[in-house]
Amino acid sequence: MKQTDVHKQGTPALARGHKRRSLVHYIAWRLLGSVAVIVLLWFFISRAGYFFALDGTAEFYLFEDAENALFLEQEGIAPDILNSGFREFYRDYRQIPAFIREQVERHWRPGQVNSPVFIETREQDIYFLAYQQQASQPVFYLLHRFDKSETVNLAPLFLLVGLLAFAAVLVVILLVIYRLKSQLKLLSLHLKDPLAEQETALGQKLPPLMIRDFDQALQSVKHHYREKQQVIKREREFANFLSHEIRQPLSKLNTNLALLDQLDDLPYASVEIIEDVKQLSEDLNQISAAVLQLWLDSGQQEETIELAGLIRQLSHALLPEGLKQEFSFARESLVLTSHDALVKLLLCQLIKNAGQYADTFIHFHIQPQELAIENDVGLMENCDPRDYGYGLGLVMAKKICQRLNWALTVKQEKAHFSVVLAFGNSRD
Repeated sequence: MKQTDVHKQGTPALARGHKRRSLVHYIAWRLLGSVAVIVLLWFFISRAGYFFALDGTAEFYLFEDAENALFLEQEGIAPDILNSGFREFYRDYRQIPAFIREQVERHWRPGQVNSPVFIETREQDIYFLAYQQQASQPVFYLLHRFDKSETVNLAPLFLLVGLLAFAAVLVVILLVIYRLKSQLKLLSLHLKDPLAEQETALGQKLPPLMIRDFDQALQSVKHHYREKQQVIKREREFANFLSHEIRQPLSKLNTNLALLDQLDDLPYASVEIIEDVKQLSEDLNQISAAVLQLWLDSGQQEETIELAGLIRQLSHALLPEGLKQEFSFARESLVLTSHDALVKLLLCQLIKNAGQYADTFIHFHIQPQELAIENDVGLMENCDPRDYGYGLGLVMAKKICQRLNWALTVKQEKAHFSVVLAFGNSRD
C-alpha cells in the first residue's frame, strides 16, 4: 500500500443555509410581486399627477380670472360681474369672510402677491390669490371655492383601472406559469428513463418539449446518459473477460497444486517450494478477487458490521506472531452499517500493510467516528523506507473509500506510520 497522504474521498457537499425552491415558485412570486409593485406605483403616481395637474389648472384659471377682472376695471366695468358660484372678487381683504381669512392667514402672509394659496377644509377646496399687476396698482383678491361634495374623486377610478390591469396581467402570468409547470412535469417524465420511449397513463407517447431550453437540457442529459451507459457496458464486458482470463489459470494452478499434494514420491526439498507456490497462489487469488470485486458493481446490500470483533479476528489471522498487538477501543462493541465484503477487504489491506512494514508493534485505536492503526517502521533490505507501501494496496484502498464514501488519511514519518479511517457517516 502506498504510504502517503490520501485525502477524503467522495464526501458529498452539503448545502448550508440554502432553501431550495421550485422554478415555478421562483418565477411566479417574482412576476406577481413585480406586477403588484408596478400597479401600486402607477396608482400613487397617477393620483399625485392628477392632483398636480389639478393644482396647475386651478392656478392658470386664477390668473386668467384676475387678468379679466383687471381688464374690466380698466374699461370702467365692475369686475363683480364675474362672480359666480365658485368665483369671488374682493377689493378689500377685510371683505373676505372671517373663517376664510383665518384659514388663509395660516398659509399666506400680508404683502404676498401673485402667489396662489391652496386651502383644504372639511367641506371645501379653496384657492386664494392676491393679485397686483404693477406695484403702483391696488391689490384685489380672488377666491375659487369648490364644494367637495361636487368634486369628482378619481382615486377609485385609478384604483379600478389598476386592479383591472393587474387582473389582466395576472391571467397572462397564470397561463405562463401553467404552461411552464406542465413543461417541467413533462421534462421530469422524460428524465425518468432518458433512453426509453415514455408513455402517458393512457398509453400514448409523451409529446415533445415546447421550450427550447428544456429540450436542449433533455438532449444533453440523454447524450451524457447514453455515453455513461456505453462506458458501463464496456467496463462490464472487460471485467467479465478479465474475470474469466484471471480465474481460469488460477483454477488450473490450484488444481495442479492439489494434484502435487497427492504425490508421495516428491523430493523433500520440493515441499518448501510447493508451500511457497501455494502461498503465492492464495495471495494472487485474494488480489484478483479484490480487483474484480472493486471493478464490478456487486450490487450488495448494506449489512450490520461489528467492527471491534472484526478487527480482532483479522489481526489475529493476518499479522505475524512476533508483532505486539494492542487494542484501544472506546467501546467494546461498535456497529456500522455498510458493505460487509468491501469493509473486510479494506481492513485486510490496511492490516496487511501494517504487518508487512511494522517492526515491533501495531496499535489499533477505535473511536466512535474513526479507526486509527499505528505501527513503527522496520528496516528492510534493498528497500528505501520512503518507498514502503507503494503498490496495488493504495489503489484498492482509494477505490474502496470512494465506494463507501469514507475518508482515509495516511501519515508517514521516519520511524512511525499511522492510518486514520473516518467512517462517521456509516454509524448506526
